Amino acid sequence: MLSQLAYQVVSLSGAVLVLIGYAALQRGLLQREDRWFNLLNFVGSALLAWIAILDRRWGFILLEVAWAVLSIPPLVRRPRRSSACASHEAASVQNARSGYAQHAERGRHHIHGAARAVA
Repeated sequence: MLSQLAYQVVSLSGAVLVLIGYAALQRGLLQREDRWFNLLNFVGSALLAWIAILDRRWGFILLEVAWAVLSIPPLVRRPRRSSACASHEAASVQNARSGYAQHAERGRHHIHGAARAVA
């Protein structure tokens, strides 16, 4: 069995990990789908669930096991590109197309101008 100090260190570590994830989410540093957010929740709640199991606290066992289990799907799911990334990529493609169109238009004017000069 764990010493009282080790028991408290594990419990506090789990709580701190869950709270770091929650604080980062609230401040906009992490998103709900981010792997770090879900990893913090999973590890923190797994530690708390372990302590709850050792202490036979059924309400906390249910809460922490459910919290850990709900953190697993986003961890194993293939990460989606963020909308900001997709927006940036779309803007880059649009700028490239726009640059190409301007270049083609300049070329057309140059060819027409040369043709007029020859005629």
